[in-house]
Amino acid sequence: MKNHFKHIATVVFFGVIVFYLIAVASSRKGPTGAEVFMTASGFSPRKIEIAVGSQVTFTNNDTIPHWPASNFHPDHAIYPEFDPRKAVKPGFSWSFIPHKNGVFQYHDHLVPTSKGTIVLGSESQKQNNRLTSFFSSITMLIDNLNNRWETTVSADRFRKLPYKGKYKAIKAMIKEQGAVSAWQFIASAYDPAFRSTLDTHNLAHFIGGKIFEEKGVEGITICTPLFVYGCYHGVAERALGDSLDTLSDLEKACRRLGHIHTYLYQTCLHGIGHGLGTFSDSPNLESALVLCDRLGPDQSSCYSGVFMEFDFGSRNEDSRGLISLCDRFDKKFKLACAGRMVNLMEKTYGIHLTEITHICVAQKDLQTRDACLEIIGMTAGTRSNGKPEIVLEKCSVIGEDRAFAACITAALVKIVEQQFPGWDKAVATCDKIHTPERLTCRQLVEAEMAWFR
Repeated sequence: MKNHFKHIATVVFFGVIVFYLIAVASSRKGPTGAEVFMTASGFSPRKIEIAVGSQVTFTNNDTIPHWPASNFHPDHAIYPEFDPRKAVKPGFSWSFIPHKNGVFQYHDHLVPTSKGTIVLGSESQKQNNRLTSFFSSITMLIDNLNNRWETTVSADRFRKLPYKGKYKAIKAMIKEQGAVSAWQFIASAYDPAFRSTLDTHNLAHFIGGKIFEEKGVEGITICTPLFVYGCYHGVAERALGDSLDTLSDLEKACRRLGHIHTYLYQTCLHGIGHGLGTFSDSPNLESALVLCDRLGPDQSSCYSGVFMEFDFGSRNEDSRGLISLCDRFDKKFKLACAGRMVNLMEKTYGIHLTEITHICVAQKDLQTRDACLEIIGMTAGTRSNGKPEIVLEKCSVIGEDRAFAACITAALVKIVEQQFPGWDKAVATCDKIHTPERLTCRQLVEAEMAWFR
């Protein structure tokens, strides 16, 4: 049956391709169009206006690949033909001839916060529009024929599929069973310890957008942090759309997962930060960060989502100097910045946490230094599984008493927040601090514990 569908699809496909190429060749008249340069700072110019049927060329003047594509990320469904289907290498170009009237926003598939806009004029292009519509309908028919058999794919087989196969399978599941079922499937198909790839993040992002279409802002409560918060990101991006009107509703939905000190609430807020990073119409990181201030009393997790979405720090050549990039930010942003930098140093550049700790201690900006050490403590707490001896081991590499106390305090607060075994006895470890900061440790840890009693 599967081969029968594919045979029909192949015949139809090649017939349409021939017709389409002839029609497109006859339609390439009019202005040359425009050129957009892809650079380290984004698309230049960010907005162009051209006639329908004119050619727009995207030239990569950067040192890394870029991938211009129609919104929304990651499925590019608003204008599927506006997608090169692969990254454009440095020094290369990709050209596209649009055949639709209207205003179309696009982004860099590899760096979604980099965005642009194409305004297509109202030239007489009815024939081209009908052709594009017809071709899209045929493509959809072919997809349906090819994807019927994917609806019941097993988890084991799903994991082995290439990205296109996974994407087609998820689309079929959503159509037949709904987006919530598709999320439950992909969440159960991978071990919780699985380290997300770009593919799985993009799939989670796509499903999140579909969950919003089915459930509205409440859909964000269905998501989990799997696949680098992709589901949260997808819901938030679709919910925000072209305005911030739904932002408070998103935050209220997050509160239904738990109070503001719970891990689930914090991860939900982090996901909104990813969405705000994409929503921001400015390449300036600070302008996106301040959008988080429209949320509730604790925006730190939102800030961290924005830093991740902007991929801040990943292009810096001095891997051991990353922490100092946080010096430029206001105090309220430094913790989120330090978290991003520590993660990059350890996961991307392979720097051991002990060495990162020493780099933190050596920072000249005291606010950056304190934020960095707090991140070290939070990391120690997360990895301790609630065992005080592990916290002490990881923080003890800090020779300076005040910094050691800050590390211990942050670790114990994290143990309480994540409700590790023995969290209700975490405050006792504060007594390992033999300086006046011991009292501060006890006060902060006990205050955190009060939220969970």
